[in-house]
Amino acid sequence: MIRIGAADRTVHPYYTRRMFRLLRQQQTNVTYSELADKEHWWWDTYKTNDGGVVNDPVIRNFAISHAKNAGKPSAPASKTFSLFTSTSNDIYQ
Repeated sequence: MIRIGAADRTVHPYYTRRMFRLLRQQQTNVTYSELADKEHWWWDTYKTNDGGVVNDPVIRNFAISHAKNAGKPSAPASKTFSLFTSTSNDIYQ
């Protein structure tokens, strides 16, 4: 699942769309959605980085469905891809 704010100025949606296209070309099971008028931290509920992403019904349902299937055998040809982004330089030190 890829979910991004359409007005993201930290990671421009162009790069996310490009990653989505590349994953689809590799026949990876991936979905994509943009939230209109939302920026990088679109999931903030009350204050910056307050964990409001868990209040998003799309992400919540995705997490619940995958948690229920944890440990169950998956299709042998399935591909898994995880993408993590950070605005911190800590990971490079």
